[in-house]
Amino acid sequence: LPGGPCYRCLYPEPPPPGSVPTCAEAGVIGALAGVMGSLQALEAIKIILGRGSTYTGRLLVVDALAGRFREVPWRGDPRCPACGAAGGHGAAGGPRRGAAVEARGGDVLGES
Repeated sequence: LPGGPCYRCLYPEPPPPGSVPTCAEAGVIGALAGVMGSLQALEAIKIILGRGSTYTGRLLVVDALAGRFREVPWRGDPRCPACGAAGGHGAAGGPRRGAAVEARGGDVLGES
């Protein structure tokens, strides 16, 4: 979202191939995927309706084994190639159309 950090701010580089097991290898806890999907759907509804407070600028940490949720304040990385000053909302204050596409060097949905 404009003014908020992105996934690449948290993880600037993907892990080397083979260093992390895939979901197929490690497995997925279906109930946890359902909870997270429901939270994402709720965020989308709040954004569409323009109501409520979103998680922009806050990272939700879920400890499913303990049944705990906590929020951590989170600012974007101004050097982020996807959204930072070099490509998106950093100094400009809002995302630049196609910044993430340019950072990946590709074309998504006809954007270039």
